[in-house]
Amino acid sequence: MSDLSQQIKASINLLELIKEYCEVKPIGTNVWAAHCPHPDHNDRTASFRIWYNKTTKNWSWACMGCHNGKKDLNSRYKNYGTDCFAFLQWMSDYKGSKHVLTFPEAIKVLASKLNLSIPAFSNKNIAIIKRLNRNSICYQSNLTTQIKQYLCYRGLDKQDLQQWKIGACDWHYGYRIMFPLFNIDKNVIGFSGRLWNWSKDSIQPKYYNSKCSEVFRKSSYFYGEHLITDKCSDVIITEGVFDVILSHKYKVQNVIATLGTSFTQEHVDKIKKYNKTPIFCLDADNAGQKATLKAISLLAQSGIYSKVCILPTGYDLADLANKEKYNLKEYIRLHTILYWQYILKDTTLYFESKLNELRMEILPSILKVKDSVQTVQEQIMFNNFLIERFGINKVI
Repeated sequence: MSDLSQQIKASINLLELIKEYCEVKPIGTNVWAAHCPHPDHNDRTASFRIWYNKTTKNWSWACMGCHNGKKDLNSRYKNYGTDCFAFLQWMSDYKGSKHVLTFPEAIKVLASKLNLSIPAFSNKNIAIIKRLNRNSICYQSNLTTQIKQYLCYRGLDKQDLQQWKIGACDWHYGYRIMFPLFNIDKNVIGFSGRLWNWSKDSIQPKYYNSKCSEVFRKSSYFYGEHLITDKCSDVIITEGVFDVILSHKYKVQNVIATLGTSFTQEHVDKIKKYNKTPIFCLDADNAGQKATLKAISLLAQSGIYSKVCILPTGYDLADLANKEKYNLKEYIRLHTILYWQYILKDTTLYFESKLNELRMEILPSILKVKDSVQTVQEQIMFNNFLIERFGINKVI
């Protein structure tokens, strides 16, 4: 699908596409203007713009009145972007709209305009998916009372088990809880199996994911990606299946997980297509923070600057969901910091520690002159001096 989307972007004339929705006039070299075609915008000043960059051969668009792409942090439409697919999605997202186009649907619309065929699954792939869906149904009937009790202990109820089609089977050296892996069409393309009675003394791995196949690629897959919605401008990236399931249970949207797989360039490419701001919610331990730094650095190389939610020590997102419940969304909002804040977090701590060392060094000199401060007015001046120059609270 990614090759097809690139072919469409290279072939489509955005100007001609937009002309289907409004009258367009040139206002400069490779720049056109129009009254905004969006149904929610009664544009009287021709604030819509279209650009063509001859060097990069890229089209872009924006409405200065209601849509400024990702530069306008308050825009309802900031999550779409400025290419041909974004234009169609944006045009379908209006008050009273019965359906907002997804990215794959926008691809299909434009592929049809260019008479391009969309690659279909081969007969072999269709057979694989049918088999995996049958297996999923079978696994659901294998849930024992013990496993159901364990899942209840983890915060899941009967509705959660049905929604996520959770099952069980004897799989890869142990009886495992089976979490189906869904593609964007909500078909099962693999499984993540958790050893149900795993402990730190277990020889077998806690989780075992399906191997790569014609229909499943671990290095680009996100668990929960089938529920990505354009109604939310962020995408929350976490680690495990329970993190995703329990976040959705408490109404936090666009939560996806890498299933313990290292963050790759293929993940970056998929995040780009989402046109959303990534928020990383990995564990607060050293391993989790190391993985966070690696992932946000990789995204930054592509010009995508992530946010990071700081989880409490000893908690993962699933634990936090069970604790906060329907307050989880607000907790994430209040404890999320920007890319630069996260990168400079350790530097800030180091700087402050050095400042404290210096304050301790100069404190004897300050105490020597303290007795010379006699009047109330001098005390006020002395304390203000210490705060302004050294960041030391009053010593008198």
